[in-house]
Amino acid sequence: MNKRLDNILDLLNNSLGLFLAISSSVAFFVLIFKPFPLDHINYDNRILFIIGFGIIIFFTILVVRILYPGLIYNLAHNIKRPILSSYNKGFIIWLLSSGLFSIYLMYPGSVYLTTFLVFKVALICLVPPLILMFYDRKMELLLQNASLLLEKNKCQKQVNKFNKEHNNIIIDFNSINNNEKISLLITDILLINSADNYIEIHYKEGEIIKKKLLRNTLKNIRLQLKAYQNFVRCHRRYIVNSDYIEKLNGNCNHHELFLKEFLEPIPVSRQYFYKVKDAL
Repeated sequence: MNKRLDNILDLLNNSLGLFLAISSSVAFFVLIFKPFPLDHINYDNRILFIIGFGIIIFFTILVVRILYPGLIYNLAHNIKRPILSSYNKGFIIWLLSSGLFSIYLMYPGSVYLTTFLVFKVALICLVPPLILMFYDRKMELLLQNASLLLEKNKCQKQVNKFNKEHNNIIIDFNSINNNEKISLLITDILLINSADNYIEIHYKEGEIIKKKLLRNTLKNIRLQLKAYQNFVRCHRRYIVNSDYIEKLNGNCNHHELFLKEFLEPIPVSRQYFYKVKDAL
C-alpha cells in the first residue's frame, strides 16, 4: 500500500502544476467568455459555481492520469503494468468531463441543455485532453532526445577508445632484403610515395617533417597498410594518411590534395578520386 501511495504522490508531484494551470484556465475561460447562461445565479454564487468547472476538470484529470496508473502499480514485480495510451486517456478525460459538466449545469445550475449547449460543453472539454496530449508528446520527444544523447555519448566513448588504441599502433616498414627498418606511429605518417625502386616515407618527428627512403614497392606497402582505413591511395605513386588531408582541389581533368603541414600538392588520379572524396 505504501508503494502505491508513493507512486501516486510521485506522479502527482510531477504533474500538479500542469493540472492546476489547465483547470484554472478552463474556469477563467467560462468566467470571461460566459459560454453558459448563468445570469439567474447571483454574482457571488456564480463565481463559486464557475470555480466548480475547474474543479471538475482537475479531478477528472487526476483520476485518469494519476490515481488509475498509481493504483495499478505492480507491487510484486516493482513495475508498472501497461496503461492507457495518451490518446485513450485523453478520450476518457473528454468523455467524463463532458458528462460531468452537463450534469453540473442541469442540476446545481438549473440550466436547460440544448444541443448547442451540449456542443459547447464538448468543445470546451476537448481542450484539456488536447493540451495533455501535446504535453505527453513533448515529454516523449525529450526522453527520446535524452536517450539519443546517452547513446551518442556511449558511441563517442567507444570512438575515443578506438582512437586512443589507434594512435598507439606502431607500423614496421622493412626494405625488401630486410637490411633496413623503420618503426613509426600510425599517426605520424603523412604519406608514402614510390621513387623508382624505392619508397619515400614522409613522417613527423616532433614538429619536423622527415623522409625515409627504403628499397621496396608501393604495392607491398599498400598490402601492409590495407588493414588501416585511414590510408588512402590517391595516385599510382602515392598513398596518403586521410587524417592529414586538408583540402581537395581541381576540376574534371585534374585534381590535387593538400596535407596539413606538408607544402607540396599531391596529385589525385581520376581512378582514385572518389575514394579520396569519401575519405574526407
